[in-house]
Amino acid sequence: MARSNLFQIVRYRKSQKGVPGLLSGVRQLLASLCPVGNLNFLGLSIDQATFALGQKIQQAPSEQAYISQPETEAAQRAYNRFIQKAPAEDLFSLLISRLPEKFFSGPGTLWILDDTPLRKSGQRMEKAGKFHHNGAFFHGYEMPVLVSQSDEGVFPMGFALKGKDCPSKIDLSKNLLEAALNRGFSPDFLVFDAWFTVAELLAFADNKNLRFVGPLKMNRILFLNGRKTSPKKLLKKLDHRTYKSFEVALSNGRTYRLVTFRRQLSSGKTQVEFLLTNDWVSPPKTIAQAFLKRWGIETFFRSAKQSFALEKFHNRSWSVIQHHLAFTFCAMLLVAYLRSLFEVLKGKSLAFVRTFGFFKRVRLVLKTANNLSMVIWHTIPNPLYFKRFGLHSVGV
Repeated sequence: MARSNLFQIVRYRKSQKGVPGLLSGVRQLLASLCPVGNLNFLGLSIDQATFALGQKIQQAPSEQAYISQPETEAAQRAYNRFIQKAPAEDLFSLLISRLPEKFFSGPGTLWILDDTPLRKSGQRMEKAGKFHHNGAFFHGYEMPVLVSQSDEGVFPMGFALKGKDCPSKIDLSKNLLEAALNRGFSPDFLVFDAWFTVAELLAFADNKNLRFVGPLKMNRILFLNGRKTSPKKLLKKLDHRTYKSFEVALSNGRTYRLVTFRRQLSSGKTQVEFLLTNDWVSPPKTIAQAFLKRWGIETFFRSAKQSFALEKFHNRSWSVIQHHLAFTFCAMLLVAYLRSLFEVLKGKSLAFVRTFGFFKRVRLVLKTANNLSMVIWHTIPNPLYFKRFGLHSVGV
C-alpha cells in the first residue's frame, strides 16, 4: 500500500507542476507524420502507437504507466497482449510513405544490403535454428536488412526474418529490393558485402537496372581474357597503382567490371580491395567511395542492438517476434527523421539523438504527505527540439 501511495503522491505533485508526460514528445512527432485517421485505418490509436514506439525508444514501459499503476508489470503485460495483433509492419510502411522521398531515392543515395544475427538461447522459439555467421555457429535467427544512406542519414527500408525452413537469404534480399523498387524509389548504388556478391543477386540487380558494388572473396573464380583466374592470383600481377579496372566474366557467362584499389589501413598496412560492379562509366574512385560507405549499416546495427533493443525479445511466436522487430525499425525511422530536422544533430548517432534529442532530465523536489522533501529526477521532452511540434519549455 505504501508503494501505491508513493505513486499517487508523485503523480499528484507532477500534475501541480505541469510536467508533461514522458512520451508526449514521441506522440507529437508521430502525429506530425501520421494523421490520426491513417492510424485508425490501420487499427491503431495514437496512444497505442506512441506506447509501442516509446517501448523501443526508452527500452521500457512508458513513465505514465509507472505512475498510474501500482504494479509496473501490468503495463508490460498489457503491451505484450497488444503486440500479438498489432499491425506493426503496416505502421512501418506508413512511416516510409510519409517521410520525404529524398531519404530513400535520388542522386547521392546508397542502398546498403547486409544481414545480422539475432542470437537467442530459447530452444522452443518458433523457427529458431542453427546458423553460421562470421566463422561461428549460433542459435537464433538471421535478419537481412536494407537501409538507405544519404546526406540526411541512414534510414531502414525493410527487413526479413530468416528462421529454420525459411527461404534463403538471397531470396529474402531480392524481396526486400523488389518492395523498395515498387515504392518508386531508386538509388545511385546498391552496396553489399562479399557474401551477397553471388551470381543470382547480381543477375537480379542487372535485370532491375540497379548499379551495384560488391567485394569479392579471394578464392572467387573469374575469367579474364578467357582464362580462369581469381583475385588471389590477380593480386600477384597488380602494379602499385591505386586504381585499376578490368573486364571479367563469371562462370555463368555474364561480364562485369572489376575495380581494384589500394587503401591504407589504420595499422599502416596496405590492403587491396576487389570490387565487382555493373557500372562501366563511373571513375574507379567513385566505385571505391561507394563501397567504403557500406560501413554505415554496421553502425546502424550497433545502434539497433545497443540503443533500440533489437535483440531484446523473449516471445516464442514467430509473428510477435516480427512485430517487435517492425516496431524497432519504426522507432529508428522516427529518431532518424528527428535527426534530419536539425543541422546540429545531423552528425550525431541514432543512439545520441534517442537519448538527448527526445528527452532531457530535470530535478524535482516534492513534498510527501508527512511533509518530508523528496528529490526525483524526471525525464521530459526536450523543448529545444519539440518546440516546432507544439511543446514548450515547462517551468519546474
